[in-house]
Amino acid sequence: MDILVSQLATATTSRPQTYYPSQLTTYLQCPERYLHRHVERRRVEEPFSPTLARGSAAHDALAEILETRRLGGTYPDGNGLRRVVASHLPRGPYPSEITWETDVEGVCRQVEFALTTLGPSARILLVERTVTYNAIGRASGPGTPDAFPFTLRARLDLLAETRANPGAEPHDADAVTLVAYDWKSGGRVDYLQSACAYLGVRRAYPGVPIRVVTVLMGERRIHIDDWERDALRAAFRTIRRTIASIRAEEHWTPEPSNLCSYCAYDGNGCSLTGGNPRCRRGRGLGQRGRRGRGARRARLTGRTGSGAGGASTRAPRPLCAASGSTPGGRARFTVSKLLHTCIHCGQPFRASRHAQRACGRVCATLHRAPRRPTPLRHRAEVVLTCPWCGRQVTRPASRRLPTYCSVSCAARARWADPAFRVRSSRWTRALSARQRAVASARMVALNRDPAILARSAATKRGRAFAGQRGGNGTTTIEQETLARALGWPTERAIATGDPAWPCAIVDIAHPTLPIAVEVDGASHHTARQRARDVRKAVLLARVGWLILRVWNAEVRGDLAGVVAAIRHVERACSVAAGSDGAAS
Repeated sequence: MDILVSQLATATTSRPQTYYPSQLTTYLQCPERYLHRHVERRRVEEPFSPTLARGSAAHDALAEILETRRLGGTYPDGNGLRRVVASHLPRGPYPSEITWETDVEGVCRQVEFALTTLGPSARILLVERTVTYNAIGRASGPGTPDAFPFTLRARLDLLAETRANPGAEPHDADAVTLVAYDWKSGGRVDYLQSACAYLGVRRAYPGVPIRVVTVLMGERRIHIDDWERDALRAAFRTIRRTIASIRAEEHWTPEPSNLCSYCAYDGNGCSLTGGNPRCRRGRGLGQRGRRGRGARRARLTGRTGSGAGGASTRAPRPLCAASGSTPGGRARFTVSKLLHTCIHCGQPFRASRHAQRACGRVCATLHRAPRRPTPLRHRAEVVLTCPWCGRQVTRPASRRLPTYCSVSCAARARWADPAFRVRSSRWTRALSARQRAVASARMVALNRDPAILARSAATKRGRAFAGQRGGNGTTTIEQETLARALGWPTERAIATGDPAWPCAIVDIAHPTLPIAVEVDGASHHTARQRARDVRKAVLLARVGWLILRVWNAEVRGDLAGVVAAIRHVERACSVAAGSDGAAS
């Protein structure tokens, strides 16, 4: 007995601080099963189950197909899909070839349905990856049991990026939604897995809308969770409460359920079916191997055997029955269980105390859990047309619908309003003379400070473009040299017709032809300036201008070659203009 107690104490102190949703579900179903599997780490050989084999084959086939798709491949055809599924479904455990072929066909149908749930605009980001969420212990008061840190890890079957409008610009973050997929071959939605996946993805991708989709391949339907704030808080409280129970567990009381017949520890150390007389709750039946619904009915009704002709006999149970005697000669009594009805599932059960109203931890937790949010498929959607860019977007129906498709369109429309521009300019000029004088005096004092001047000089020393820079009406030496060699004017303003950038200024422009030359320095190597140059070239190309770009080093090192290349382009444009005029 002392050895058993010491082993149990050692196993209890070695409980992990990292939890998976499957571990929490196992504990809610049966604490003793959690003890054997995750604390003692007892490995029991499980019998072959065709259901589990089909689910594993569907997961492995989807992982291989989607990983190939992520790397740039295509989805397989019918024969290719069958070969992939057959490679992941073992043939040996099946009794016949027909049974194996039937399961292969069923898994192929499940994989085909799962692939149809991916939209055409979905971009695969991760396949079969684990996300982590580190929870910091926050106690409502000193000494409260919820003041402990822990780590949640969830396995993502697929993480994809979808867009509400496939034609949206790549930098438009408002149209992007991350979708975490969970493949299920059965018909139950694992809300703990969904909540943990949402928390892990939100920690890895903050600020992006997230949606968790559970694909029930066996029933050919999907379940969508957006996890609003109240529902997510309730789920996290359930997770924290379950982990707190695991950390404080001492008895590991078994819970009978319909899953007992599928448990690997049933009859291999289980207190319910192993006939263990030391079962704390007195549920040992003394019959090893009774499984399924009959075993549960025997535990509920008290039938312990069958009489002649298969008729069940029921031994009368007194209110207080002697179950053994102690070494001192005193009888040990156990109070018979009270027959109650579960408040969640409605099944009868024998309670160990008057206040017990649920048949197990699962029903008690589900009864205490708040009402889950309505799936997204039941929500009405409205198609809106943006008054600025004209594209159509889909938004959930609500009392306050947005007017524009994104924040950028709303800002552009606001600045295009003359009244708003007048109000903005008035607000800008509203600074008083005293405030401007104070700001000016402060800048003068800072510019005269030796420490500020030394720090500014040290900062400029490492910059490649700390010298002379062009733009804003100022010209560089290379720009003036190239303009004199070409004989073209500099700093010419060109109307673009875009409200956001109505006028663009080029360094050098041809007097008659739509040819412009941009002389760039080292500052144009930055990503921001490159993006600005590309946008400027696109705007000028829309109005018929050709932009040529040269570097300052090319002008300094090979001025004759640069001039010859520009003259060649000039002659080609002159010929094209002459042919167009003759054709007209």
